Amino acid sequence: MSLRNRVLNKINKYFAYRDAMKGAKYFEKHPHLQERLEIIEEWQEELEDRIVDLEDNQNHYSDRVVALEKIAHPKCGIEEFDGYNPLVERIKKLEETK
Repeated sequence: MSLRNRVLNKINKYFAYRDAMKGAKYFEKHPHLQERLEIIEEWQEELEDRIVDLEDNQNHYSDRVVALEKIAHPKCGIEEFDGYNPLVERIKKLEETK
């Protein structure tokens, strides 16, 4: 590594350190903001945990749906209901009389 690269690396590290210290000093001057930030971080962690739980349970619910589909009755059309044919005949008679 050349001298130029080492100097630039040190300068970049210094600026990163300075930026971090600015943020730390700002939160020291404003503790209520630090508290609020901690609350938001806790809330974010809770949401991430809930997302993980939902993703884990998704497979469980998918398995349940498959099991229910196996025992459920097959779909049937309206034609298979009792009273459908008499209703159709009645409608045809009404249309013929008009």
